[in-house]
This record gives sequence, C-alpha cells and structure tokens, in this order.
Amino acid sequence: MIKTDFIRTLKKNNISENAEATMQRIKEVWAPLKKPVRDQILALADMKKVSVERAYKTGGASAKVIISIAQILDIDPLYLMGEAKEKGTFNNDRVIKLLQRLGYDVDNRIIGRRRKLAAEATPAASPAAAPVPAAAAAAKEQKVGSPGEGTMTKDLSKLLNEVTQAK
Repeated sequence: MIKTDFIRTLKKNNISENAEATMQRIKEVWAPLKKPVRDQILALADMKKVSVERAYKTGGASAKVIISIAQILDIDPLYLMGEAKEKGTFNNDRVIKLLQRLGYDVDNRIIGRRRKLAAEATPAASPAAAPVPAAAAAAKEQKVGSPGEGTMTKDLSKLLNEVTQAK
C-alpha cells in the first residue's frame, strides 16, 4: 500500500501509454463500483470525481488517478495505463519502479501499512474467526426470551461458561 500522503503529491500529468486502452479499462473498473468504493478512491488521492471521468472519457490519466484506482481495487496500474494485457494485482515494488520511471524520487519509505479496503469482497481470516467447539458454536446462535418479549442472542463468553460448567 502506497501511503496516502505520497499519493496526494503525485502530479496530474497524463501517464497513459495507450489512451484507448486506458479509457476502456478505467471505464470497465469504475462503472460497476458502488459509491462508497468510489469515494474511497477519491479520498485516497484527494481528488474530484471529474478527474476519473476525464480519464475514462479521454484516455488521459494521471499517476494520481491510476495509482489510487489500482491500489483500492488491487489491480496492476500498468494494466490501467495500457501497458499490461492482464489486470494482475497491485504490487508495491512494481509501483515503485513505475514511479521511478516516471521521474519520481521514491523508495520503500512510501509504502504504508496495509489496511482493509472497502473494495475487498471477503474479510480476511482472523483469530476471532478460528473454529470453536461444537457446543460453543451452537450456543452462539441460541436465542433467549419469549416471542412476546422479543429475542436476543446471549453473549458468547457467558454461554461458553455455562457449557463448561454444565459438564
């Protein structure tokens, strides 16, 4: 992940190698996005929607537009620029080389910690999602209360205590 502060300093000059491909590819990835993901891309680079619209209408895209879209959607920026034929994935080393080729004085210090992105369809596995004993799993969904009073799910830790004390 390239740091937000660095992305916001990128120039607005056209870096597209193939205007027709850039226009088609940005439109292809931008059009199906929901507003929260679009907003995340725009916020990452501190840019306006018109910057992306210009890119998919003219094929001229800045490093700011290309890197922001590529990072959030986990796409190879070279694909968006028209240099690569496959979408690939976002790769920090490859992005650093691209930026150096474009004349930016960059190194690994522009890489930030990876955060969960709105564009990610499935959450990463976490220790909290680790398998639990069958009794605890069943207890997790146990409902209490009468239908007239409404129902609520018991706290998992309380249920685990009840299950272990019952043994």
